[in-house]
Amino acid sequence: MTAERVNCKFHGRGCKRTFLRDGEDNEVICGRHFRLADPDVSKAFKKARRRALKFLRAFERANKVRRQLIYGAVNRAVTSAEVAWRNLIADVEMKLNMGFEAELKARRKRAPTVEPKRLTQTQLMADMARGRR
Repeated sequence: MTAERVNCKFHGRGCKRTFLRDGEDNEVICGRHFRLADPDVSKAFKKARRRALKFLRAFERANKVRRQLIYGAVNRAVTSAEVAWRNLIADVEMKLNMGFEAELKARRKRAPTVEPKRLTQTQLMADMARGRR
């Protein structure tokens, strides 16, 4: 039996990355497209997600009375993380519409490394005499 998988959010744009479905999350984004987002946007999303997870863990551990006290904070933190996720998706979509996808494909290809030319002692002395070194 194979586990159910979910595609990257940008599957229609040529991304073939898939992930195991864990729970109700239907939207995922691969690392290649996540790195395309502006660093400030991705940093804000990471911060909001960490905060929401912290509040959710505290909510799960709390007793009934404490849960009633922190419910509002948990709700705000989760909503903030969802808004940050939407901002991240919008930023990546904007960059893909502007043509930044070609930059991603070009970044994958590495330029061949070229060894620096080694000079002999006589070539080095001749270059120094000519004022090149």
